[in-house]
Amino acid sequence: MSAPLAGTVPRVGRRTGWALAALLLLQMAWVADRSLEWKSPTFDETAGLVAGFAAWTTGDPRLDAESGMLAKRWAALPAWISGASPPDFSGESWRVGFDWRLAMEFLYASGNDPDSLMRGARRMILVFSVLLGALVYAWSAKLFGPAGGLLSLWLYAFCPNVLAHGRLVTSDMAFCLTLAASIAATWWAFQRVTLFRVASCGAAVALLMLSKFGALIALPMLLLLFLLRALDPEPLEVDLGPARSLERGSARVAILAGVLLFAASVSVVAIWAAYGFAYRATQGAFVPYNWARVEAVGGIPARLVLAARDLHLLPETWLYGLGYTLATIQDRVAFAAGSFGRTGWWWYFPYAVAIKTPLGTLGVLALAALAGISPWLAGHQDAPPASRWIPIRRTAPLWILLLVFWTASLGSNINIGLRHVLPTYAPAFVLAGAAVRFASRRSGAVLLVVLLLATAAESLAVHPHYLAYFNPLGGGPGGGYRRLVDSNLDWGQDLPGLARWLGERRTEGERRPCFLSYFGSALPRGHGVDCRALPSYFDLHPHAPMPELEPGLYAISATMLEALYLPAEIQGAWTKEREERLAQLGAWLARAPDDDPDREAALRLRDRLRFARLLAALRERAPDHVIGHSILIYDLDPTELSAALEGPLKTLGDAPH
Repeated sequence: MSAPLAGTVPRVGRRTGWALAALLLLQMAWVADRSLEWKSPTFDETAGLVAGFAAWTTGDPRLDAESGMLAKRWAALPAWISGASPPDFSGESWRVGFDWRLAMEFLYASGNDPDSLMRGARRMILVFSVLLGALVYAWSAKLFGPAGGLLSLWLYAFCPNVLAHGRLVTSDMAFCLTLAASIAATWWAFQRVTLFRVASCGAAVALLMLSKFGALIALPMLLLLFLLRALDPEPLEVDLGPARSLERGSARVAILAGVLLFAASVSVVAIWAAYGFAYRATQGAFVPYNWARVEAVGGIPARLVLAARDLHLLPETWLYGLGYTLATIQDRVAFAAGSFGRTGWWWYFPYAVAIKTPLGTLGVLALAALAGISPWLAGHQDAPPASRWIPIRRTAPLWILLLVFWTASLGSNINIGLRHVLPTYAPAFVLAGAAVRFASRRSGAVLLVVLLLATAAESLAVHPHYLAYFNPLGGGPGGGYRRLVDSNLDWGQDLPGLARWLGERRTEGERRPCFLSYFGSALPRGHGVDCRALPSYFDLHPHAPMPELEPGLYAISATMLEALYLPAEIQGAWTKEREERLAQLGAWLARAPDDDPDREAALRLRDRLRFARLLAALRERAPDHVIGHSILIYDLDPTELSAALEGPLKTLGDAPH
């Protein structure tokens, strides 16, 4: 193993390092698992679980086509092996591929225990988190020694964002793991070409392509690794029979290209295998995928997907998932720091990272940047000029991953959650191992210990509400809802907490009605929440009349409070035009006869506008109670409710643009 890059660092033996790393990973897994004891399924988990279960049970991958196959199949294994009762795989929901409705049936109407099903699936995802943590330690220890590896792993194990998403049944953690593993395995194979290393590279890239459709971002990364190694003056060791060492030349380029070609070939075979080696893997009656939506996207990527479809180069479901992803990234409503938009902002992800990463972690990353800002600071003052590039060369794969991913993210329209840049955390933590150099001096060691303890303290303080973590720059967990929502904070996870709180109020004599506007895909009643349903993201009965707004308890998910995902006529900020429209509707309804054919539609629109105005008024005041930092409770008496529905508002904003 090459000498560490961090210069003089605390001595930690290899076995001791791995033993301590194992303890840190066990602690992380235990804390993450315990934090989910009272958490309902988050938004994407229900569809992912039923899709994986359906794929195992029926061999049909039609559900949740836009998500990668790896995580949902892996997570659904416990449910499938235990013989969980399936939803109706012969009804209308199955015929049209309505995964959300089937998820409701699977979790709440098929005789299964939803908490038990989710617990088993989430523990499977935790395996990905532990494996990624082991990779973070191993990579950092190779660069900066075992002490640097433990520093990197500490940041990973106590990161609230890793703890939040590293145990959810989504494709996020599978993507983080396989992306980092693919870059590491490819670079490893490029250093010394052996059958085992090439096979490892092929397997890692194949799993990456099954993890998430965003995995295609790895293609420019792999190309850059290829170019970097092709131009590298270091000889290429080849051991595919007779061992030899290749300097620059066509043979060397051909071998490196062959490694990538092998990985691509394995990926294609893996994709076909995951979908049953059939172009149209769906069985029985099925409403075809909405390819018209993909055709409307335009551009070279969409045309390539359509060409691959026409030529049957890859399974239809996989291609449609990729096309669907391309279609949905064009126009997505977003919220950040009080602003609404449909095309996002370049600053969204830097802003999210700045306010959702522990300050202690940011401090360690700053020290690592200082340690590596030049070869001189890293302990190479007397080295010849050529050798001063050694630290950059050895960390190049990490920098390529970070630079390519962040370049793409800054131009992304999917500004709905920090989880979309979560794959950049692991490589950043690996590079943070460089900060261990400061431990060679007492003052630096004290500073490092303080920062690491601060990271752990921030993480422990927010337990078990890791999804809602915000650092003091973001107002802390209690103030985060005014800055970011959706999967940054409120993803439907706090129904059990709401049920407990309501139960306590009922035992204390509270008899007023409760109203709920919920952002999530779980069934509130399935988790003990008995409230009147206000408009929510998933309306099980979208044409049912809205309940009359009365004094009582209003439980509003933070995402719904910002009116982010409501119908277009009430979405976003409350405006002067909407205020006037509400007044006009009220006047028209007051004089329109009861049998007017337009009256029912007008009543429905008026009720929705009244609800949107209520949200606008609630945004101007602090909640009376908060459940898990994600569900806000407003205790409205008759005077407060009347003021919210009819009184003056402090501000009138603009609708999303």
